[in-house]
Amino acid sequence: MQKEITLNFYDNECHGYLEISKSDLKKIGIYLKKFLSDFSFYSRKTNSFYFEEDCDATRIIKAIKELNYKINFKNKFVNYLYFENSNFVRTTERNWDYIINNASKSDESYKIKK
Repeated sequence: MQKEITLNFYDNECHGYLEISKSDLKKIGIYLKKFLSDFSFYSRKTNSFYFEEDCDATRIIKAIKELNYKINFKNKFVNYLYFENSNFVRTTERNWDYIINNASKSDESYKIKK
């Protein structure tokens, strides 16, 4: 039986970003590092990742579908500066330690696999 998940898709007039919470990623069984580039974001406030549409979101959508999920999208339109505030951190290699290891210290499943 196919599972379903509803994900928010943010359009900020320049780019689109697919929001997926850390808890949903864990439930689905997605290994994060494989899907993040310097173009995506992590939010400390929502404890969610925002996968950039042209690269990261496309790959993660494919991976979720391969795990037998039907994805429902909810579109949200935001200002072009929406992601340019202190609640969001770019998912650059430099920020990985903070994002994965410190953002939710109690959750060992998100530690980077070496």
